Amino acid sequence: MASRELFEMETYNTLRYNMAYLIKSRGYEHNIVASAIGVTDVSLSRYLNGVRKPELQYIIKFAQFFNVSLEWLVGYKPKTSRLSSDDSMLVDCYNKATEDERKAVDNILSKYSVSD
Repeated sequence: MASRELFEMETYNTLRYNMAYLIKSRGYEHNIVASAIGVTDVSLSRYLNGVRKPELQYIIKFAQFFNVSLEWLVGYKPKTSRLSSDDSMLVDCYNKATEDERKAVDNILSKYSVSD
């Protein structure tokens, strides 16, 4: 298998895993997510099961619905990151958090933010 094909397969598998993770961890029903991103429940199921690849517009809508970056959703990690591994781990955890958990984190962090 060519390296590009392997990269695309790994990226697609990461996308599928992260989509399923977000739906399950945030307690959404498939039909709610499907409706929010503009696809049928059957199409969403096919995306998650690897039967069909979602078009970019639906991946973007999915990321927006769950308030995560496209980079995180597909598992993209630049080779030269300005973040330390600890900082990267915190960003990854924040992306996985529910909306309520994010609000709690934001509330804590607001106490330490630097004013201009």
